[in-house]
Amino acid sequence: DGFAQASEPGHSLLPQLVAAAVQPGWDHPPSVLELYAGSGNLTRALLGLGGTVLAVEGDPRASERLQVLAHGHAQLTVRAQSVEVALPVLLRDGPRAEVIVLDPPRGGARAMVPLLGAMSARRIVYVSCDAMTLGRDLGELAHFGFRPRTVQPIDLMPHTAEVECVAVLER
Repeated sequence: DGFAQASEPGHSLLPQLVAAAVQPGWDHPPSVLELYAGSGNLTRALLGLGGTVLAVEGDPRASERLQVLAHGHAQLTVRAQSVEVALPVLLRDGPRAEVIVLDPPRGGARAMVPLLGAMSARRIVYVSCDAMTLGRDLGELAHFGFRPRTVQPIDLMPHTAEVECVAVLER
């Protein structure tokens, strides 16, 4: 009744890589804005870093599962809205996040790039299942001062053309 990676090793590896990409370079646990949070697979790993997490998810069933997760974690806030609705409000009203983590659908986050660029975050960790849309969005984010530091491909579905990527951008 929700999305998960095709294999248990992949389902476990991806959150570890994302948390490892968020953590370096801070003298305190960073505040994280997680977009397209799903049911919380990445959220759980982000909570392990000790900072605050604001998770945004528009799918009602996935956001319900996030709400259940939030009951056990004071540092997690869930916004049960689509990213397209929530992000303009967050940009206007805050709170400010030091790191943005996003795992958009296959089509990427092209429409959200100008809003991401207007946010005050210093780092973006972008998870993508489509290298073409990732490349396009990274090029667009460069116009807002975000430069790719690393892009880690991960073969989560062996013997297919699908490759997941975790990109770290900083400004």
